[in-house]
Amino acid sequence: MCLFFSKLNRAFNYTIYLKWLKEYAKNNVAHTTYKDYKSTIVNHLIPALGRLKLKKLHARHIIKY
Repeated sequence: MCLFFSKLNRAFNYTIYLKWLKEYAKNNVAHTTYKDYKSTIVNHLIPALGRLKLKKLHARHIIKY
């Protein structure tokens, strides 16, 4: 398994969400889109799914959300 994916599998989802915001979205989408993404992640995704490790996240978690 690739070292990058190995690290991701051990990470909690909230760290992945925030890393994506900082490293990708901030520089690749319009400012208003970035603000909307950040709001969704901080107010909805992290509270609902952020406690799970990426490796443990399954479709049932997303469906329940």
